[in-house]
Amino acid sequence: MTGSASSLLERAATHCSISVDSLLDGGGSGAVTARGLDRDGRPVVLKCLATSDGVVDGHDMASFRRKQAQVSMLESVAPAVARRYPALRQAAHDERWSAYVFDYIDARPLVLLSQSHGAGRAQSLLTGIWSGLLAEGYQYGIRAAAADHWDSIYLARIRRRRWLLARHLPAEILTGERIEINGLSVPGLDLLTANARAASPLFDGAQLAVPVHGDLNLRNLLLPDASTPDDFTLIDPRGVTQPWDPVYDVAKMLFSLSLFEATMSTGFAVTHDTGGFQVGLRQPNPYQHWQNLFVAGLPQLRTLAGEAGFRADRWTAMVAFAHASHVIAEAACRLSDRAAAPAVRRNRCLGLLLYGMMLLDDLLVRVAHGALAEPGHLELLART
Repeated sequence: MTGSASSLLERAATHCSISVDSLLDGGGSGAVTARGLDRDGRPVVLKCLATSDGVVDGHDMASFRRKQAQVSMLESVAPAVARRYPALRQAAHDERWSAYVFDYIDARPLVLLSQSHGAGRAQSLLTGIWSGLLAEGYQYGIRAAAADHWDSIYLARIRRRRWLLARHLPAEILTGERIEINGLSVPGLDLLTANARAASPLFDGAQLAVPVHGDLNLRNLLLPDASTPDDFTLIDPRGVTQPWDPVYDVAKMLFSLSLFEATMSTGFAVTHDTGGFQVGLRQPNPYQHWQNLFVAGLPQLRTLAGEAGFRADRWTAMVAFAHASHVIAEAACRLSDRAAAPAVRRNRCLGLLLYGMMLLDDLLVRVAHGALAEPGHLELLART
């Protein structure tokens, strides 16, 4: 932990009268998270964030302060899902920092639980959790998304975060007409993002619902070791109070398994020469098997969504495009993760961006050739 993070934690703990006993995983953001005891000896979690320049939306103070507003809103429109979040004990907001104190939940992230339970059991639990989230939250307030949904929600996020990529990465990746990645010719990010507007018709008829979470990677789903799908806890919502796209959350689950966890645990081997870029994970993805089970299980998740009132046509295609956009958009997030060393942040960013560009371009080519349903898309993640 850096000196500034240590100072922030000490300040927040003193203000909230928390005796800190251990640090917890911050989830890849700039927030500092710790376990401790409150003044009554009750186990709690303290999560705090200081204002900072050079961070992207979602990692900023405004988003952090909206998180509890989201849960408060859910209490009125979807109380059952609101109760899935740990009880808030305190909130403190200063000019330069904010902190929350929650009840401590004796449970582990589902993605880590899979290491002892196995991928098959983890996928079964996740399917049951998805059913519960639909029943308790997503089924409420279903409405049509705007006509520009793909562009305004998914592609706009890539454009909003471009400024941070431009500070740290070679210009050719962003502005080049085409670059070579693992032997494939791919448009530079700016041209690729412009080309990607062609996928907008796939999102015609997309639907929004109650914002159950907004950043549902599999570290934000907690379960005790001996558990059933009904035992889950939600943590760390995005901080969104407007209607939200459930497909966005499903694609975040897939991203957890395809690249996010491997990015954070192993990082990338990246080389660049006159022949272009070569990128690969430094070690095999430990969640590859679960990723395959998740993809195979998407039709079941789609069926459950249909039973809850959502349109099922093009659902799997929307998940694929949303996933590719998440991989690209997350690249800038890795640069604003101040818990990691600068070289580590850049490595994670570059690896995600290169893979995300390959994934999005592959989907666009498939759409152009009427081959979107053909298998092999995620095999790009194994291509080096």
